[in-house]
Amino acid sequence: MISLLKVQQNLIAGETYSYPAICILLSEDKKKGTNAKEAQFKIWRQYFKFEILKGEGGKILVTYIYKRLQPKKTDFRNNGNHSIYVSYIELLIADKFSKCDAWKIESTKRNLYKELGMINGMNYEKKAPIKEATNQDVDIFFNRTNQRLASILQSSLKFLKRKGCLSFKEVIFVVQVGEKSNVNRRAFPKEVKAINKIKRALLDEYGMKDERYVYLKFKSKEFYAKLNRIIYDKLGFDWSYKCYELIYLPKQLKTKVSKIEISTIKEALKLSDEDRNTNMYALNTRIMEAINRDAEKKYNNYRLNLEKHIKTVAIGYMPYRGFVLKDNFVKIQKQLADYYLKI
Repeated sequence: MISLLKVQQNLIAGETYSYPAICILLSEDKKKGTNAKEAQFKIWRQYFKFEILKGEGGKILVTYIYKRLQPKKTDFRNNGNHSIYVSYIELLIADKFSKCDAWKIESTKRNLYKELGMINGMNYEKKAPIKEATNQDVDIFFNRTNQRLASILQSSLKFLKRKGCLSFKEVIFVVQVGEKSNVNRRAFPKEVKAINKIKRALLDEYGMKDERYVYLKFKSKEFYAKLNRIIYDKLGFDWSYKCYELIYLPKQLKTKVSKIEISTIKEALKLSDEDRNTNMYALNTRIMEAINRDAEKKYNNYRLNLEKHIKTVAIGYMPYRGFVLKDNFVKIQKQLADYYLKI
């Protein structure tokens, strides 16, 4: 069976191979018939670029070997122009569906981030984990990354929803701590309405239009601690939290299918351990690059605003009233990305 490691070890870019030779080198079965071969070639193109040489007995010229597994081009993993992150998220979510008893996944945002390889799962620490970093550096880092990760995941899920691959929505769970055990369940509609009403009132109290401003103003810890206290006082729940509910909508399930057919559908969605790890690493690398670019952009904008302020002060001294960033801001933010995100 083909794998990225086998391709990298056995094929050389620029070399020409016969079809049977590649099958042997990659432990692939030789296919008979045009359709079967085309289906196999579609999979191969995830691992390397190649050309079929006309007039040379169908020999194959390998032109490039990918460092990362490329996304499949199937109905579930649509081939349109969309975010670079979506391609990996499509594959990894499809793989998660292949392991479900039903066609539904319920997961917190953070757990989904971890399972897709978007973060490494390190928990937030009150004390800065990097020697040069301050608590303010950590707060800025989480403010930036929380918004960025949420945007990437949300836009990817919306893309899959538009293509009819899945449906998704955010649902609220509530927790009651008991002496012997805790109750952790999905909130009833009336409870959801009450929780949202409390949250809206608290946002108004803070003068915030929506929850994005909680993070933009670095009020997340204070705001959600107060929210949970009010929810406990009024509704009796120790805290509430949001989950994503994802439901897979393959075309094959629009009609009744047998257990064998369902098993076949799931097998087609399943990734090998190596391919799963490769896609998780690729997605994580892309996200790390984006997060670090954001840090550089934030610092560059800060310097521009500071220089603009200095130039516009004509008489006397007027202190800069914006957010002050240290000269090593980008370096520290990249170190924090390595600590909290890199897998």
